[in-house]
Amino acid sequence: MANAPTPKPGEPGFIGPMLTPPGHTATPFDVVQVSTSELRDYLSAVLIPLEEAAGRLVGDFRGAPIEEDLFGPIPEAQNLARVHRAAHEIYDATLLGLQADITGLVEKLRACIDAYDCRDADVEADLIRISQGYVGASGSGFRSETAYQQAVAAAQASPAPPPPAPPPTQPDPERVAPPPPATGRPGF
Repeated sequence: MANAPTPKPGEPGFIGPMLTPPGHTATPFDVVQVSTSELRDYLSAVLIPLEEAAGRLVGDFRGAPIEEDLFGPIPEAQNLARVHRAAHEIYDATLLGLQADITGLVEKLRACIDAYDCRDADVEADLIRISQGYVGASGSGFRSETAYQQAVAAAQASPAPPPPAPPPTQPDPERVAPPPPATGRPGF
């Protein structure tokens, strides 16, 4: 897949130019990792100004109505004005939709960032709470570390135990006398 062409908008696998590093072919398996602070910066630097610009554009465009006599009183000029008004209405609806899309994106991205920040704070609090259950009473570390330190200290304070008894040995068959021959009488 290294030689595959980069997908274009509308093609399967297209992720977007800002998410695809130069020279890299985007795949559905690419992982994009962005911090919430980077997303907040993107909101502030790009999306919020875009949302504000879209609002101004819609306001300015809606403030410029097209009257029927805009191009003059003759019928052909009035027909041209009607065509322009129809195009104006279509463009106006498109701009309103664009503004709604941008506003929706800003709101959803803010909600997503807030949810991640909240989840991060919840996870951090849970990890602190969980780790406190594993810290030893002395505060020196995990309970296993505390138990190890206590066992080492106890072993160093008590006298060394006697060496273990040697394991039982098996008799050497060359040194052991063979059993007496059987006489056929029990007990003799």
